Amino acid sequence: MKTIRLPAFGILINLQGKIDGGYRRGAVVSNLSKRTKCCSMYDCCCGNEDYDDKIERITFNSQIDGMESMVLGLALNGIDVESPAVLAAIENAVDMAESDMS
Repeated sequence: MKTIRLPAFGILINLQGKIDGGYRRGAVVSNLSKRTKCCSMYDCCCGNEDYDDKIERITFNSQIDGMESMVLGLALNGIDVESPAVLAAIENAVDMAESDMS
């Protein structure tokens, strides 16, 4: 098993099953997903979340899920996700997702 901690956004990648040029499977976690404003959960548990806030949160989290999947895919295929170019791309993707919210 290989663990990669990226300096941006608390991204942690776990890779398992080493094969030629990469890994068979893995997982990625980060602290990027937005929680609800009303109850601080990823999905509203109290029923008091404003509709616009809900749509904004779901849209942002979907964009983040896609970015995390791409980073995991790169790592699984042996791409150096710690390279300056990949780190800059991650930061740009997060900035773009955040700007879509305003």
